[in-house]
Amino acid sequence: MTCRSLIAVIEPPATEDYEPDQFEKAMLQVKVNLPEHPGGAWRFCTEKVEVGTDPDYHTPIYATRQAWEELDHNLTPKSAVGPARGPKSQYELPFAMWLQAFFAARPEREWYGTDFVKKMAIMEKVTTESWWQKNSGTYLEKRNENGFWICRPKGATPTETQ
Repeated sequence: MTCRSLIAVIEPPATEDYEPDQFEKAMLQVKVNLPEHPGGAWRFCTEKVEVGTDPDYHTPIYATRQAWEELDHNLTPKSAVGPARGPKSQYELPFAMWLQAFFAARPEREWYGTDFVKKMAIMEKVTTESWWQKNSGTYLEKRNENGFWICRPKGATPTETQ
């Protein structure tokens, strides 16, 4: 079995009792195909640390690292983005994040076969056939070229039609 996981780094939402620090983040597991799940999100802050000295100028060299805090069982995808509002919200965040990652590894201006993108999204379990039919147009620009449907993320740099 291969583990597939979708993780988001977010700014924790403020509540009545808690105001997050400006450098505080949370690592939230949005989707995973394994039954074991810690439930919640790991909170952390970033901190500046000295990692060495520049040999030529004898000045400190700094880097940023995470300082892990705690597992917050109350911070879940639903608590971070709101309660489910039906089928769209169940797939909205995972699909949007997957789509961004999927196209980030490809040339920005390229169009890809809509059937291929849909097949990959369904295989990765970030959408269903039904959800795709109703909602993919919110995220994708689609066009028919010589009887073949192609797509790319909305807002991609326009190119001339070939």
